[in-house]
Amino acid sequence: MAFFGAPKFASSAIDVSGNVTQFGSVIRFQKVYFKGAGIDTNTTTDSRGNYNIKLFPSANEGIFVGFTKNCLGDTLSLFKEYGPITSSAVINFKLCELIQSTTVLGRVIYQGNPLPNSVVRFSFNSQNNLVDSAVTDSNGYYVKTLTVASQSSGLLYASIKSCDEQKIVKSSFYSVNDTCNLNFKYCVGGNFKILTGRVINDNIHFKQNDVSLLLYEYDQRTKQLQLLEKQNSGIEGVFRFLLTRGNQYLLKAVPKNSLSVSPNYFGNSLYWNRAEVISFEGDSIRDIDLPVQSLTRTAGTADITGTVTDQRVHRFKPHTVYLLNNISEIVDYASCNETGRFQFSNLPAGSYTMHTDVVGLPTNAPTFTVEPNSVFSKYTITISKQGVSYDSEALGSNEIEMENRLSVFPTPFENELKIQSNFQQSHSLIIKDISGKIVHEATLLPFSTSAISTALWERGVYVVYRFDENQVGEVTKTIKR
Repeated sequence: MAFFGAPKFASSAIDVSGNVTQFGSVIRFQKVYFKGAGIDTNTTTDSRGNYNIKLFPSANEGIFVGFTKNCLGDTLSLFKEYGPITSSAVINFKLCELIQSTTVLGRVIYQGNPLPNSVVRFSFNSQNNLVDSAVTDSNGYYVKTLTVASQSSGLLYASIKSCDEQKIVKSSFYSVNDTCNLNFKYCVGGNFKILTGRVINDNIHFKQNDVSLLLYEYDQRTKQLQLLEKQNSGIEGVFRFLLTRGNQYLLKAVPKNSLSVSPNYFGNSLYWNRAEVISFEGDSIRDIDLPVQSLTRTAGTADITGTVTDQRVHRFKPHTVYLLNNISEIVDYASCNETGRFQFSNLPAGSYTMHTDVVGLPTNAPTFTVEPNSVFSKYTITISKQGVSYDSEALGSNEIEMENRLSVFPTPFENELKIQSNFQQSHSLIIKDISGKIVHEATLLPFSTSAISTALWERGVYVVYRFDENQVGEVTKTIKR
C-alpha cells in the first residue's frame, strides 16, 4: 500500500494589520486586497485609516501580497514573506510616496569563467514588467540601482538569454534601500567558443541595432574568407557570437548611416587584409573592443557615380561602397540600389579610392582625382571569384555631351534662368552655388522649359545637376552676371 504525505498548511492564521495614508493624512474607507497561496480576500480601512484582517494561507511558508489603488489610479503592491511560526504582519500603505531605490548586483559565468557583455534585464513583481537593464563588465559582474517608485518591498526579477535564446530567470524579495544578489550560469552544458565585445566610439552611446556586425571565417579549403554570420549590436554596442570551432576569424562593424561613423575591422583597420585575425588559442571566451571612428567628410561641389557588378554564383547584395581619401580615412559610404548603382554627392575636390564590402578577394583599388564642379561617372567595380577589378572614366563638367540633352540659357544670365529638358521622362533638377549650397530643387517634366527667378542669387558660377530615375547625375555650369 502506498502512503502519501498530507499537504502542508499554516499552523494558524496570520493576523495582518496596518493603515493607508497619503502625505501623512489618513485615507478612510479604502479597499485593501490580499492574494497568495490559498489567499484571495479584501477589507476596508475604518474612519482612522486602519484595517485588520485574518489570512489563512494554504502553504506553510511563502509570500503574499497586499495591494490597493494608488493616488494616480495605479496599483500599490507590498509583499510579505511568512513561515511556520508567523502569526502576524504589519503592512502600511503610503500613497504617492516619494521614489525610493534598491540595488541588485551579481555575476554571469560560463564554464567557470566570467562572461563579459551579458545583458541582464530587471522587472518588478512580474517577469513582463521590464524596468531597466545592465551589462556585465570584463569580470562578468553587474550592479544596478533601480527605482522602486512607491513600492517599498516586493519581488525583483532578473533575467538573461541563454545560448538557446531561452530566458534564465532569477528572483529575490527586495526592500527599500536594500541590496540583493542574483548570479547566473550561462549555457550550462554548452561547448561553444564565445566571441563577445563592444563597438565603441568616444562620442556615441550606442543603442540596440545601431551597428551591424559581420563575422568572416577563413576557409582552409578555398583559402578565402566566407561570411559566417551577421547580427545587430545590442544595448551599449555589445555583441556575442557562439562558435562551434576555434578557427580564424575577421570581424567588421558597420554603423547605420545616420550615425556618421565609418565602418571598421577589428584591429582598427579599414581594410580586411590589414585587420587583426581573431583566434581563441585554447580559451573558451574571447572579449574584444571594436572601435569605430567618426566620418571626416567636408562639403564640396564634386559628385561620383558608378555601378557594382557581382559575377559570383553566391552573391551578397546589396553591396556597400566605401570612399577613402588620400590618407586612407573613410569619408563616406553608400549602399547600392537594386541595379548596383551608387552615388556620392557634394564631395570636396581631391584624390580618392573606393572599396566594396567584399572581403577575402584580391583587391587593388586605384586612386583617382575629382575636380571642383565635376561628376566622376561611369565608375564600374566588378566582383568575380578571382578578385575585385575597377574601370572608370572621368567625364568632369562635360557640356558637349549634354548639349542635346539639357539646355541652359541664356548664359550668362541675370534675374531669370531658363532650363529646357529634351528628355522623354521626368527628371530631378538640382542647382548649387560654387560653395555646394543647394539654391534650387525641382522636377523637370518631359520636353519642358522651366523659368527660375534668380533676382536674389549672388553673382557667380552655378552648377546644374540632372538626375535620371536611377539617380545617375550629369552636370553643366552657368554664370550669373
